[in-house]
Amino acid sequence: MASDLTSGFLTLAGTVVGGLITFGGTYRTASVQRRQVEQARREQIADARRQTQVSFLTKLDTFLDHARELVLAMDGNDDGAPLRDLHKRYADEWLDFISTNAAVQIAGPKLVAERADALTKAVGTYSDAIDDRYLRGKWGRGREDAWDSVARARNAFLAATQDDYEV
Repeated sequence: MASDLTSGFLTLAGTVVGGLITFGGTYRTASVQRRQVEQARREQIADARRQTQVSFLTKLDTFLDHARELVLAMDGNDDGAPLRDLHKRYADEWLDFISTNAAVQIAGPKLVAERADALTKAVGTYSDAIDDRYLRGKWGRGREDAWDSVARARNAFLAATQDDYEV
């Protein structure tokens, strides 16, 4: 009878130990898989942020290039037909640029979104000066200051995105 109890006890102990080992292995595997899924999600978010930031800068640079072309034409050419075409391209690029700001605002992070918004406002002020020149035929005050604000805001945006890359 004692040997039956010992045998039963050892069987029970073996079952408990085996169950604990199985539970531990399963728990560890699930924990590793959960961490891998979380890491993959963080990487997806980071990639989406980078993509929106690059798109924002690309659209900004394209818009500023078209703005430069328009400014050069306005300052050196009185012919209205080419100016209309340049202004239309410039206006189309403005719409493309501001639409990318929404993506940056949503993708974040907060500091990058704030810097993108400040940059968009600075570019808007510069664009207003160009539009005034286009409509009135002469430059008003503040164009150089507006351009300087764009350059400062662009640098601040770049610094924020580079900090985000390092996280």
